[in-house]
Amino acid sequence: MFTPDVDSTSIDKTLGVIYLAVAISSVIYGTTCAQAFLYYRSWRAKDDCLALRYGITVSMLVDTAHQVFVLHLGYYFLISHFGDRTAPLTSLPWSAPAQVLCLSVSALFLNSFLTARIWKLTRSMPITALLGLLTIVTAATNIAFALRGYQYDSLIEGLVILKPHGIAGIAISIGTELSLGLSLSYQLYRHRTGTAMTDDLITKVILVTVPTGMLMTPLNIADLIAYITVKDNLYVLLFNFILAKLYTSAFLTTLNLRDYLRHIAMETHNLESFMQSYPLTAFFSRNPRPTGHVNPASSCPPDNRHCGIGHCEQSCEDLRLAEDEVIHLRPLSQDLGLASHESESLHPPPTSATHLCP
Repeated sequence: MFTPDVDSTSIDKTLGVIYLAVAISSVIYGTTCAQAFLYYRSWRAKDDCLALRYGITVSMLVDTAHQVFVLHLGYYFLISHFGDRTAPLTSLPWSAPAQVLCLSVSALFLNSFLTARIWKLTRSMPITALLGLLTIVTAATNIAFALRGYQYDSLIEGLVILKPHGIAGIAISIGTELSLGLSLSYQLYRHRTGTAMTDDLITKVILVTVPTGMLMTPLNIADLIAYITVKDNLYVLLFNFILAKLYTSAFLTTLNLRDYLRHIAMETHNLESFMQSYPLTAFFSRNPRPTGHVNPASSCPPDNRHCGIGHCEQSCEDLRLAEDEVIHLRPLSQDLGLASHESESLHPPPTSATHLCP
């Protein structure tokens, strides 16, 4: 039986935390809307498959609903119960469990997306099935926690009584996200070719994309610590609000990073075909973007074997290196099953450098 200790409850740990949670959540929601705007304005949004585009739309609707629930909860405690410092101990608005439902759905979208990426990289049914099972168990545990919250008449009472369930849900979330992040890092790392520039490119892809997906892990750990110590405070609510927003934001950020990764590839290696077929930059894309890129072979004159000019010989040597690395990367694209027949017809293979250089 839960007995609230009104005298020891601090307004800073309850109403103050709610105020901060609403403010921070609103700021992150604004950045998420900007990310969605950038995505739908990009050429890749038109090129992505319908499932991904509809997924982004539903994810934004869920995030918007979460923001509505957050504002309702803040209005309920800070305005409707203005001056009542015991309101979190004696009442529970319907929007409190509802926002946990939105958090669960947002996490499900991101984790499912990362699981699909790993499937594209590995084509391994056991690994994908295990990660998919973890994703489903995480969502089911958190949804059940949210539904059980409607059984109580006090916000803090529900948090205290459901503490074992809540701790289990957060722990499973941490395990799922760590498994997804480590699996993605390992699968990317094992596709290194041994060529310096290519390996450097894959390392940059890992450093840019994997932390985006694992951004929620430290916050989930903080949320777990806050929940373990919960008694007369609402710090766990603060982390829940932030996590729900970051799941959707990370989903959109991962998609919007594809152009940045493609730019890195072009600067580092000038391997346009690699980034068009690589799953982290053209995931769910049907057709590559026409860029009008000029084949480097065309910059080497056919008669350069007789020109005797140093820079021609160096250009041909660089071209041989680029061609060798493309050959190393081509099996990766074929193994991933991402190179479409349509894209091959749009981009015929370049002329071999051996016909142009000595």
